[in-house]
Amino acid sequence: MMTFLLMGSLQGARWLLNTIGRSGEVKSYLVYGAGSAGRQAVSAIVGSKDSMILGFIDDNDGLWGRHINNYPVIGGLGNIELAVKKSQDVTVLLAAPSMSDSRRRVILDYLEKNLLPDLTKEILQPAPA
Repeated sequence: MMTFLLMGSLQGARWLLNTIGRSGEVKSYLVYGAGSAGRQAVSAIVGSKDSMILGFIDDNDGLWGRHINNYPVIGGLGNIELAVKKSQDVTVLLAAPSMSDSRRRVILDYLEKNLLPDLTKEILQPAPA
């Protein structure tokens, strides 16, 4: 099973932190976006003993192969398949609030068509101002 979360705010990271570890099973996370929001998401996750960060996915090929906060930047969209196949239950966090809607749609379409016929999508939107 794979879950896809779209993070757009600090409130989303807090929600994530509050839900980690409730089931008692270890969950694997792949973070799409190696920028500030992605690093915040990882910081929220690493405090739980029931979670494991697989690494980052990022569109910036200059980051591929590097490590951010000791986690690898695995590659771009096409590299998600490799990371997901290594773990049975993966949650992909889209932590790129400045990403265009059209790019988000491309990512969702790719995941739905190539990896996830039973994709669970939870969309975390910023709290109203």
